[in-house]
Amino acid sequence: MRVGCNSGQVHDTRKNSSTVNASAKTTRDTSAFKLKLRTAEGDTVEISLDAQNQSSTERASASAADGKISQQSNSQSDSLTVAVKVTGNLSDGELSDIQGLLKSLAGGDTPQAGQGELDTISAYQYSYQQTHEVSRAKLQLYG
Repeated sequence: MRVGCNSGQVHDTRKNSSTVNASAKTTRDTSAFKLKLRTAEGDTVEISLDAQNQSSTERASASAADGKISQQSNSQSDSLTVAVKVTGNLSDGELSDIQGLLKSLAGGDTPQAGQGELDTISAYQYSYQQTHEVSRAKLQLYG
């Protein structure tokens, strides 16, 4: 630091420098599952599951010759929506086969309708979609 004197006043001739940093990150995961099936007796079942998870982190800091400050905030939200529609009356055997089908699909298998452990289900169709998104932003200012 250099100190200069001018007309009896003392001045700090050091450059006043400051820095501001800010960053944000958001992550979003979504999953959607839909299943439609028809039993051998003609009953129909529709099941859908939609899940979402979002997390955010924001950071900011500033520094100057006389000090420094920083701040961070985090947030997270989760949601799950389940819908089931049944047309007809399901028997215990049909309920058991539907449960077995769901377990098979969750394990990555696609069993044949109307055969083996799915003898009460005449047809089914399903879809599964999963997405993962990340966004980032960063800001730096010098002065």
